Amino acid sequence: MDLSVLNTKNSKKALNIWSRRSVIPFTFIGKNVFVHNGLGFKKVHVDLNRVGFKFGTFVPTRKFVKKLKNKK
Repeated sequence: MDLSVLNTKNSKKALNIWSRRSVIPFTFIGKNVFVHNGLGFKKVHVDLNRVGFKFGTFVPTRKFVKKLKNKK
């Protein structure tokens, strides 16, 4: 992870994260970050339960499409 991102203690601005494999640090608790999913950015609110996981865990990259059965 970029070290300049970690120096945002009092910043109110939401961060854009491109690296989905980066681990969520303790300094991000209570902040909103936008994680890139391949097409755009999805908002993720970081709380204590999410610390230690990777950013990509909380943002799916594929859209679920339900297949309909044809009735004859």
